[in-house]
Amino acid sequence: MTSVPKSGMHLSSLQYLRGIAALAVVYFHAVVQVEQVANIRELPMSGSFGVDIFFVLSGFVMWWTTRDRKVGIGDFLVKRLIRIAPLYWVLTIFAAMVALFFGDLLRSTKFDLPHLGFSLLFLPGGTRPLPRPMRRS
Repeated sequence: MTSVPKSGMHLSSLQYLRGIAALAVVYFHAVVQVEQVANIRELPMSGSFGVDIFFVLSGFVMWWTTRDRKVGIGDFLVKRLIRIAPLYWVLTIFAAMVALFFGDLLRSTKFDLPHLGFSLLFLPGGTRPLPRPMRRS
């Protein structure tokens, strides 16, 4: 077996799997929109599995890219937050402003300040209750 330099590694099969996952998610969202707009209920409601595939791929890629490095969990989380959070916050606030000022253009998205706060803090919330600690009787 020949070794491939880590820096030049390109896993084509992951790209194919990403494409399948993306198409599945797009299909799922398209079906939801068709059901809401055209009131057509005959389309199979599948495709949400694409999100699960993305989570698995993301975990694998994070492991693959850091497997030979000594990276502590704190350093990893801080670097990840610095890289991902700013763009997420900008786009989330943009989407909230569209919902607030141009809500009539959207069918299912409504502005909700508590939900926005939860989202910006990466917490579950909004329409779902927050998880609570279990209590012993």
